[in-house]
Amino acid sequence: MRWLLVGPTVGLILAGAFSSARCGEPPAQQTTQVAGTVPDLVGRWLVVAEVEGPTKTEPAATTAALWDVSAPGGTIDVTRRQVGLPPDLKQAVERANKERTHWEPSVRQLQDLRDAWQNLPVIDTGVGHVETKVTGSDAFDSVMKGEERMKGARFIIQQIVDFLPGGGRPIKDVYIYGGLEERPDGWSGSYMSAGVAPSPVPIPITLNGTFRAYRLESIPQRGLLARILDVFSGCGRR
Repeated sequence: MRWLLVGPTVGLILAGAFSSARCGEPPAQQTTQVAGTVPDLVGRWLVVAEVEGPTKTEPAATTAALWDVSAPGGTIDVTRRQVGLPPDLKQAVERANKERTHWEPSVRQLQDLRDAWQNLPVIDTGVGHVETKVTGSDAFDSVMKGEERMKGARFIIQQIVDFLPGGGRPIKDVYIYGGLEERPDGWSGSYMSAGVAPSPVPIPITLNGTFRAYRLESIPQRGLLARILDVFSGCGRR
């Protein structure tokens, strides 16, 4: 399939992005394409995107996604998990959206997420298919190189999320992450997204912002004292 840019604020979208959602596929079928040389991304990730408000002085929205990245046979495979966040993390995101304030997860919240990773509750998001493409800077085409918000990116991750019909869900969401700076705990960079809602004439709603991706394997382990205090506080962690 061909990936292309349909506008400077929409980003890279599959050709035919305005077609109806795939409805003959099992829920949450996911595929990954890789082009060029990309950094080591294997691990469990919390990806926090902050959408710019009209004045760019305060965020309009904060979203959180969970990725599980493996490399079977040496080839990257990205799974966008369809699960709920731990309660404290979920409440923090909701509070940031309600107050329209900048938010970053604490070390404790990241540790809690890592500890609960295997037991997070599966939720019905209505997602039918997720297609991810990871492109290293040495494989950028002219469109990627010409996108102002992706200037200097070392890699670009594009995700097309198709929803199953019904339930008032959108037709599809498109997410684009340009990795600009490697951090001790992951990556930061530019974020672009578009959502296509079902209507007589589907029109994408486009958003711009930034993102932070936290690799949970990079987060320090709980100290012995913290583990003991958790037991006394009724957390029951081990």
